Amino acid sequence: MTKVAKVINKGAEKAKSAGSKSELFYLKTLLKWLDTLDSEGGIISLPSASDFARLNASLKEAAKNASDKIKGVIDKTVNILAKDEKGAIPTKEMKRYRSEVLNFSKENDKIIQAVHAKTVFGIKRSDLRTTLKNVVNGLIVEKVAKSIIDYFHQSHRVILIKKSKKNNLEHFIYTNSLIDTSRDFCIHRAGKAFTMKETEDWVNDPELPISDKWKATYNPLLHMGGFNCRHFPKFITKETYDRIK
Repeated sequence: MTKVAKVINKGAEKAKSAGSKSELFYLKTLLKWLDTLDSEGGIISLPSASDFARLNASLKEAAKNASDKIKGVIDKTVNILAKDEKGAIPTKEMKRYRSEVLNFSKENDKIIQAVHAKTVFGIKRSDLRTTLKNVVNGLIVEKVAKSIIDYFHQSHRVILIKKSKKNNLEHFIYTNSLIDTSRDFCIHRAGKAFTMKETEDWVNDPELPISDKWKATYNPLLHMGGFNCRHFPKFITKETYDRIK
């Protein structure tokens, strides 16, 4: 395993661990809200508009807590990647993607929908408590796990791209090892040298695993073989390119 892979995998595990701790905060916040609900005969009916307003406020607080915890891990990992490559931190370039990783609005909506569905016909307080525990369990970790590896690899590529521009390098090797799940797109390029010009038609390669919707924004050096691709451009001089091509 390369040093880059070790840094990224370690960062991903720490990010998921932070997500797991955030879920505990989520649950604590939700149970605190649950204790404020009125019940009749031990049954909680559909909460009032003000109850849902308080729930929304509590979920926003929990989302901010999760965002802050995971953001710290993400930024630390990217800083290590930048330091190891002796390159600039890709703060501006990755701002939108990081915002997506740290946006838990859909997760909050899922919790609200679960509360609504379970209380519309009435539910025991203990059963609603169990529902909240089940909904929150893995909710944040799954969101983070889905995109954190891809985020780190894209950040690493941005660091390399910025460094190549600074050093006027326009040739690179499609670098990193192949694994059992490697795509044909990557298999046919791994270990080979390319010029910037040669990447312009990659978006039209039928082996590239992206939909037509994303082709307009595909950047070959940034996205390489698509979502969760582990490869990166190792920039080289023209002399090296001519020698190995």
